[in-house]
Amino acid sequence: MLLLAAGCTQSNVPDDLYHLDGLWGLTTDRTAPLDGRYEEYVRFYTDDSFEYFYITSTEYVYHTGSYTINKGEIEMTYKGLRRFAVADEVPRLIDSYYASNSLDKGILVITDYGTDKMVLKANSSKINLFKTKEVYGWKDEFSAPAVPVSVDALLGAWDQLDFYQYAGWSGVTWWYFFEPDKNGMTLEEDGVMTYCPFWSNRVLEKQINAYKLSANEQVVINPADCSWSLGGDTLTMTCSRYLAYTPDASGYPTAEHTETPEQPVSIRFMVQTLTPDYLILYNGETMLYHAFCRHKADTQPGQDKAPQRRLFSPAQEALRQWR
Repeated sequence: MLLLAAGCTQSNVPDDLYHLDGLWGLTTDRTAPLDGRYEEYVRFYTDDSFEYFYITSTEYVYHTGSYTINKGEIEMTYKGLRRFAVADEVPRLIDSYYASNSLDKGILVITDYGTDKMVLKANSSKINLFKTKEVYGWKDEFSAPAVPVSVDALLGAWDQLDFYQYAGWSGVTWWYFFEPDKNGMTLEEDGVMTYCPFWSNRVLEKQINAYKLSANEQVVINPADCSWSLGGDTLTMTCSRYLAYTPDASGYPTAEHTETPEQPVSIRFMVQTLTPDYLILYNGETMLYHAFCRHKADTQPGQDKAPQRRLFSPAQEALRQWR
């Protein structure tokens, strides 16, 4: 990514240039592409903020931050990031953060300046910037501003796209779901939860980790035995009772038994990211980030568009198809 490089040398630009404005396409070519499409774009604002877009067939990256210009040197501070990876033709949100006190900086030097074209130098590379009108191939929902965390903002059906974990300096390790709508959750008013395979899997995960269930067992929850609440930016889910079973070789439930824990199963999730279209919940117990998108299909979550013979209840079927 061109703007993530850093370099320093003298430049020749107007002394009164302190702000940039507008959308620019980035390329190492000397001429702008005929179709107006770039892999990288940057939009500078006169309030000293910027947006950066990186687009390929398998990845979408969005940075936000601030910049200053001093004697032709642009210092860019990267504060926010959203990164999407495309798997099975679905963009998966696999990283998101915002740090107002970020130390992630890059310095670029303006070697040629014009109202429609600029040339920047980063290390030994030259980057040509051409004024453009559109970020081609970008979906506005990828860069939609965050919304305040509230009950109203969380209401509705969410499909789970993936979950990920930071792996130190090596980056992010992530796993995705083939059928996001069959692995999500539906949150309704007054703490009511309906279709919620996501929460069912968290109950199973927590009880196995606590040695309350064996690793080969599965669970089915009744939404009536579960609830959710919001306090600040923390979403708490609870379950007072669940059905556990051991699937046989065909996946059919055997050895079913109902468990009513003395203390309800409860997990606190930090709402790490919330936009009109995307949600990330962080589970501090497992150090996993769970990424969701709003359910948009013309069917209810977990339903197939065409009738299909089912061997088990919808909740059991959802568990069987969990990946």
